[in-house]
Amino acid sequence: MSYKSGRNRRVPGHFPVDLFAQADAFRKQAEGDQEFNKTLETLVALRPAIAALAQETYDAWDEDNTDVYAGGGICHLIADEIADALWEAGIPARTISSNFEQHVYILAQLATGVYEVDVHHSLYETGGGFCWKKLPDVKFYPEDVTISQLSHDPEDPDYIEDEP
Repeated sequence: MSYKSGRNRRVPGHFPVDLFAQADAFRKQAEGDQEFNKTLETLVALRPAIAALAQETYDAWDEDNTDVYAGGGICHLIADEIADALWEAGIPARTISSNFEQHVYILAQLATGVYEVDVHHSLYETGGGFCWKKLPDVKFYPEDVTISQLSHDPEDPDYIEDEP
């Protein structure tokens, strides 16, 4: 099974997760011994930390820095930060590009299934395609982090990719 992050750009000053730990988790998952022992309560308890990561990413967003942002938004950067934080908390997670809108969110595997975790872009940016503008003076709160169960099976093949 594949759990590869959709990471392609980073906010300056942010550091990636322990890649060796993530690689070990990939190996365990591929060998079938990945434990999905985290619960929905664990994920809900992380909402304040997730909101803080979104705030940090939003606050660092300099629309004039075309080398980093290229006129695009920051949903993918927020999603990357959330996925990293979930991995650090022992929750397998990856970023997903929506098929319905220009947006990136997270899939997380818990003992009780697959969940979508998101801080929706409409809270902090406006636009479309690859032309987004920062909404002014946004403050993120734990309630801004949405968690939706997509499947009761943590290894549901509709959401988890098999290795080719």
